Amino acid sequence: MQCARSLQYSEEEERNMAVAVAPKMEQSAFGLEYPAHLAPVPLPVNDGRFEKDLHYIKELMEDYTRAWMKEKGCARLYIDEITGVTGSCEQRRNVFRVMEGVEKSDRRSNLRQTAQLDMERILVQLDYDRVWTTGRSFRQEDNTDGRHHSEFELVEYEVRNRGLSKLIEYNVDYFISLFELLMQDQRLLSPARRRRLDHWFQTFKKRVASGDAAITYTDAIAFLQSRGSKIAWGDDLKREHEHVLTMFYGPVIVTHFPERIKFFNMRRSREEEHRGCVDAMDVLLPYSGESVGGSAREEKLDILLERLEQSDMLRQMREEYTMRGWDSSKVLEDFETEYLHVFRDREEIPRCGDGKGMARVLQFVLASDVILPF
Repeated sequence: MQCARSLQYSEEEERNMAVAVAPKMEQSAFGLEYPAHLAPVPLPVNDGRFEKDLHYIKELMEDYTRAWMKEKGCARLYIDEITGVTGSCEQRRNVFRVMEGVEKSDRRSNLRQTAQLDMERILVQLDYDRVWTTGRSFRQEDNTDGRHHSEFELVEYEVRNRGLSKLIEYNVDYFISLFELLMQDQRLLSPARRRRLDHWFQTFKKRVASGDAAITYTDAIAFLQSRGSKIAWGDDLKREHEHVLTMFYGPVIVTHFPERIKFFNMRRSREEEHRGCVDAMDVLLPYSGESVGGSAREEKLDILLERLEQSDMLRQMREEYTMRGWDSSKVLEDFETEYLHVFRDREEIPRCGDGKGMARVLQFVLASDVILPF
């Protein structure tokens, strides 16, 4: 694919933009400063050339992703954007309710946040080997830290008879080949952005070659504490933590998170060294932080039910049902109807999957200090 005109700003133009935009940049976190040659590149303001070229890069990334999924033999699924309980992520409170045009008593009228539970169900019920989908993820965000959007493109896939190690392998393959593609066209990125992408690409390849593409959550916490962070084991990683980790490691995959801070369908780790954790992984990228979240899925129904019952999401749903005048005991019934029934009276099927936030990936590619619409 050729680009008529690319994001090829001269270094003088970039210096002028930096002065004009005067971006607020986080200079350090826990004593770790941005190396000058890796600091974010400011975005041009009201620049039609940049906006047009941005569409090209998005198209290239979408075309690449579809080709990658086809190469891996993933069947394309089409999941409804208006859905029920299975369309929710961990925090039910930021779900968009669709009230216009439906009965107010309709519990199945939410804008989808994720398709993963529907994809899991279809994978097992229709005996697929691997499936994928892409669509909009809607989040009613009140966070203004520059890294959240209320709507973005989410690419998700689920694979049968695979676990966490295979999921890590898939993500390494996806990102290395994506970075290679983006680096091929010399006109695609400006000099500053190209230098940053090449630096992180080479860093990632070296870590992959040495077998260090992934670190555990426990090791990540220990590293952050060694840098002066007051984060404790069991806390979720925030923006400043991801910044420190990525500026030190480059693109990095963090695995085996505490069970209580992750989604109920993530597989409980069986190894003693990972007691209290789930077989989950996040891909952290410089500038954007967490860009991919995934896991092996819990194949044992009794553990799956236990984790659902203990989840904050189920508690929040019961509170919401009560607030809306619905029978809160129907929450589990809705999960049974939309998801759980498929796993009853069936053999245990190992599986794994993840979701890629394309806006975060784009933010990394452009070395931006703010997230971009995708």
